[in-house]
Amino acid sequence: MAEHEEKVWSLIRHLKSRADQLTREGVDRDSLAAHVANLEKAHAEKANPSVMRAKLKELQAEVESSAGNPTVQSVMTLLNEIFATGVPSPNAAKPNPGDR
Repeated sequence: MAEHEEKVWSLIRHLKSRADQLTREGVDRDSLAAHVANLEKAHAEKANPSVMRAKLKELQAEVESSAGNPTVQSVMTLLNEIFATGVPSPNAAKPNPGDR
């Protein structure tokens, strides 16, 4: 499985396992479930990358309104990694200043 495919599956697992938390933090449950189902279907059908990107952008728009909350922030981090925005994961190794 290609790295980006694994990241999408990781995001789907993350969303499913944290659905209750995301709902408590302001994400609409029905909309979240629909986005997850659409992502799973597109991924299983090996959708064109532009279709997958559109579905991920729709999910991003849905969760951005609650972006100040910790669980939502973790979803945004995974989306940033998938989109390769250059925004590092909070778990990424910090460079050692002495290594310059």
